[in-house]
Amino acid sequence: MKKGVILLFITAISACQTVENSNTNRLNSSPEIETSNTGLSADDGTLDLSQSSLDQQKKERDLAKKLLLEAKNERVIIAIDKNELKQPQVNIVSFARNSLIQLGEPNFSRSFSFKFNSNIECRKFKSSDDAQRYFLMNGGPTENPKGLDPDGDGFACQWNPETFRKLTVPEN
Repeated sequence: MKKGVILLFITAISACQTVENSNTNRLNSSPEIETSNTGLSADDGTLDLSQSSLDQQKKERDLAKKLLLEAKNERVIIAIDKNELKQPQVNIVSFARNSLIQLGEPNFSRSFSFKFNSNIECRKFKSSDDAQRYFLMNGGPTENPKGLDPDGDGFACQWNPETFRKLTVPEN
């Protein structure tokens, strides 16, 4: 049994060497290879990629230029009316400093149904400052847009004006 396995191993190795030698002989006996098309050097069997890669880079660059030009030609330019972009800005600092309303003091009548809706609506804003800006820009505190001020104090989503009232403004 051992002799059979060893004999099989030796036969396999010699077969591999025979295939390798025939491939080497085939490469060495091949006619001279043109260097301009393939980048192969006939004298030492090495592959010179510098020429083919430079040509390939030029092709890719030209293709990229063509695709970029096509993309530029297909783009759509939309004219924006700058007046549409300007939204009236509300200065919540000025509102807080100029109003005499106290937090939690009901000054405006509110419907009972708004009290349940305000929590849902307030979560849609990133901050209470953003909610107060929206509130003032859309008729608050008299109209109470989206029910943001359920207690009727004039401040949306528990916005606290005291922080802004405590600020000191330097005189110039």
